[in-house]
Amino acid sequence: MKRSARRGFTLLEVVLASVLLTAVLGAALMVVTRGQSAMAEGHLHARADQARPILFALGDTGNACTIPALASALSIHPELAAIAISQARRVGASMDHEANGALSSAVRPHLCAARVELASAAARTLGELCDAASAQRLVELLDAAEPALAESAHWSLRRMSGLDFGPRREAWVAWLASEREWWNGEASERIDELVRGSRATRLAAVASVGARTWRRHEAALALVAALRDNDPVLREAACHALGQLGAPLSLPHLVETLSDSDSRVSRAAREALAGTNLPDTAEECARALHIAP
Repeated sequence: MKRSARRGFTLLEVVLASVLLTAVLGAALMVVTRGQSAMAEGHLHARADQARPILFALGDTGNACTIPALASALSIHPELAAIAISQARRVGASMDHEANGALSSAVRPHLCAARVELASAAARTLGELCDAASAQRLVELLDAAEPALAESAHWSLRRMSGLDFGPRREAWVAWLASEREWWNGEASERIDELVRGSRATRLAAVASVGARTWRRHEAALALVAALRDNDPVLREAACHALGQLGAPLSLPHLVETLSDSDSRVSRAAREALAGTNLPDTAEECARALHIAP
């Protein structure tokens, strides 16, 4: 039987294969390059049937470098919104606060989608991203007529806050009001106290800022400054607070603190990183996060 002629691979197939291969190796390498993500993002302008497998491949990588591509997909292919949003949830938040914000802004309008499955997917993804701007709408959705949507809103609020007041709206309204009151009132003073005043004052500020889970990314950014304090007791407390907040943007700073000259501080940094699936040593962590060790 005559063999068919071998055809060359299209550039789209090469890009898809590259992303898929990275997904297969990702568990071992924990790497997907920004270049691969940019290539994939460029090819999302293809037809929807060609863009669909790229979206799944981006989700398979589990790497937050793909967030810009997934955010772009929502505007390029609105008909694939459910897929793009679900893959964004698989990827999770990145260390790039601006990229997280761009993705959240693209996902947020879908909380009002008529399709329950799309609105539910948006709710869960925004919870995974800890998007503070969606909290009010999520609280409102606790009273949604569709049980699946109300359940997704509840899951998202639990994920965002690290708390569980049950599915009743009243308790979540009170939580959000308390968080807003803190940020609109004493936040600036507490954040200033992280770097000035007595040890007791600064420790109290670390505890206060570390308890703010609504705008956890901003709280973590403020606490990072305490990792550079001359007092090892403050640095240790900041590590514990950052570990409780779990904001991805703090990861490079915690990795750097693994090499702290004080063993208590380096141990606290290691404990803060314990739930991140990162390697044990500072050098291996740095390689996994693409930062200089």
